[in-house]
Amino acid sequence: MSKISYAWKFFRAGGFNQVVISSGADLLNLDQLDQKLWVALACPTTGVEFDKITLALIDTDKDGRVRAPELIAAAKWAGELMKNPDDLLKGSSTLRPSATFDPHRVTRLSVSPNSREPRG
Repeated sequence: MSKISYAWKFFRAGGFNQVVISSGADLLNLDQLDQKLWVALACPTTGVEFDKITLALIDTDKDGRVRAPELIAAAKWAGELMKNPDDLLKGSSTLRPSATFDPHRVTRLSVSPNSREPRG
């Protein structure tokens, strides 16, 4: 019998049980969520209503698709950088460097306001 390592919360929509991502802990534990329960295992980096620069940064193999392992790695990286990982779910368009353990690391990964290319 397998041991459950993280207690997920679910809601039912469209005839499927879907996981609720409502905390930084949820993001940091995405690797514990059985991928059979994921609604999608890949997402294109263009043509969706999500910041394409962010998607390009998450798409580490640059194949034009964000896959589950890349999303898990990005969530872990971002969550571990934050003093309070719940801040990642606030929906703010800005991130105060003081909200992180290493403000210089955030500054190096910022995007120039006059370009569409990430600096790093």
